[in-house]
Amino acid sequence: MLSRLAAAVAGRYQIEKEAGRGSMARVYQAIEIATERPVAIKLLPPEAATTTNAERFLREISLTRTLDHPNILPLIDSGTADGLYWYVMPFLAGETIREAMTARGLMALPEALRIAAQVGAALSYAHDKGVIHRDLKPENIMIGDGRALVLDFGLARALDVQSNLTGTGMPLGTPAYMSPEQILGAADAGAPADLYSMACVVYEMVAGRPPFVGATVVHLLQGHLTVPPDPPSRHRRDVPAAVDSALLKALAKAPADRQRSVAQFVADLTGGGSPPGPPPDPRPTQGLLARFFGKR
Repeated sequence: MLSRLAAAVAGRYQIEKEAGRGSMARVYQAIEIATERPVAIKLLPPEAATTTNAERFLREISLTRTLDHPNILPLIDSGTADGLYWYVMPFLAGETIREAMTARGLMALPEALRIAAQVGAALSYAHDKGVIHRDLKPENIMIGDGRALVLDFGLARALDVQSNLTGTGMPLGTPAYMSPEQILGAADAGAPADLYSMACVVYEMVAGRPPFVGATVVHLLQGHLTVPPDPPSRHRRDVPAAVDSALLKALAKAPADRQRSVAQFVADLTGGGSPPGPPPDPRPTQGLLARFFGKR
């Protein structure tokens, strides 16, 4: 596959080495020949070509080009060739939040809240532009050059697939960070879904574990749909009440019960938001449960 990618980008990029791999892409460090600057090329798995229209992929992934924000890693280039789908970003010397937590364990609260504020600024900017991320997770947030950068805007929509779990049109996402409306395949899942996913990431940075865990993917998704999350202070005693309250509100099952925006969520995290109202009802309606479990 590396030789096919090298042939596809020949004349524009010279691939130096594989820099990493995850469930959705292999990452190669390369040099942009025209500028001699280091770049990262993300190569999607071959099955992406069998489920995604090339025109759709290029259109959706190119949304990142419209985003110009210091906390968003920009898109340089993208393409399809020989059954491969790839896109190019500046090479960043740093680590993802996942790598940081794996290497050093629980984050200091000030660091977690600083990262949350920067990720919130990126999402707020994108939402104002009408762009939704749809797959925010620790692997899609990098820490480098003293700042947090959000990656892969547009990728989830570009690779929108049918779910084998529910039989409905569930957008691509990562189960530990998916909003209830995404799990249920809502066509209009938007900014509130990003808010929910961001809350899952912040919860994990603060508490050292995601808000929901499960022995199987179905159990995990059932948790998002039906189980009230524990306050993060149950897992870490020094979590302030404002952080507990902000996260529990952002993790409400119904989008209308969450903060009105990511910016409000960030304000609530630091105790600068509006006084919290009554806790939302964590129980989904019977209709939502029926849709998830296939009942009639």
